[in-house]
Amino acid sequence: METLRRILLTAVISVCATGTNEQAVISLLIALFYIKLYGSFAPYDRIDDDILAETGQFQIFFTFLFVLLMQGDLIRRSLREGLGVFMIIVNFAVFAVASFLELKSAREEHLEENELWKKPVQKDRSDGKGSARIHPV
Repeated sequence: METLRRILLTAVISVCATGTNEQAVISLLIALFYIKLYGSFAPYDRIDDDILAETGQFQIFFTFLFVLLMQGDLIRRSLREGLGVFMIIVNFAVFAVASFLELKSAREEHLEENELWKKPVQKDRSDGKGSARIHPV
């Protein structure tokens, strides 16, 4: 699935209507198709990986959309600088989501590790002296 997506968005797109708005529209449609595909099948073992993959798919979609808007003169020149800033933010969103998910995962692992070390103890008063001995379970 991933290999085909990469081939479609690089090799195939580079020869389809090169430099035209049609090329950007074809790229948008492919990106939109893969957003739906990744969202429906959730191909990764961890939900965090699925979230990150879908975020990456949206980043690709918005990049192609912004290219279409700027290349096709579909947006006023006065708004292009703002769109460029927004495009940078969208492209860094994947790093922000990846960082958040990694920190969340590390925190969960840390909490699980702490729970493993907190073993319950059992008191034993059967030594006849009345003193309590504590034994790990």
